[in-house]
Amino acid sequence: MRKKILGVIDNSWALPPLSSEVKAWDKFSAAEQDRFDHIMSIYAAVVEHMDRSIGRLVDALKQRGELDNTIIMFMSDNGASAEGDDGRLEGLLPGGAQSKVMQGQCWATLSNTPFRKWKGRTHEGGISTPLIIHWPQGIKQRVNYALNQRILLILCQPVWNWPERLIRKNSLAR
Repeated sequence: MRKKILGVIDNSWALPPLSSEVKAWDKFSAAEQDRFDHIMSIYAAVVEHMDRSIGRLVDALKQRGELDNTIIMFMSDNGASAEGDDGRLEGLLPGGAQSKVMQGQCWATLSNTPFRKWKGRTHEGGISTPLIIHWPQGIKQRVNYALNQRILLILCQPVWNWPERLIRKNSLAR
């Protein structure tokens, strides 16, 4: 599994069993497989667009000599969505602004591998959130592993920019 090779997940983690709510790929007809392929190609196009945009930001920071002194934090929300149980591909131009595309339970299961289930469930696939941090001048040791920790995200915001009334009202040091 590529995630293990890259050190994103621990080598000891096993794949969860296929949920009884999800149909095995080889049980779909060729037409159904084509439909699911189309759904995932739209999701992949969105990720590609995001990846290129992040690349443009990184290139601009490099050109300005600020990349190593800039903290970049990338986080996705918790788990893939399994809305539209069998996926949805609606609209005249699927993937366009007037369309509705939902990956459904099959792709949500794959998207959340190696975790079980998806958003809206309390299994790891529904509550785990990936976070990537890049900051060479602030993080001296290169770390390339899965950190299985809980963090309070509000602490990631620069507190020196918070209004004083919010710091007093919501102080963790009471």
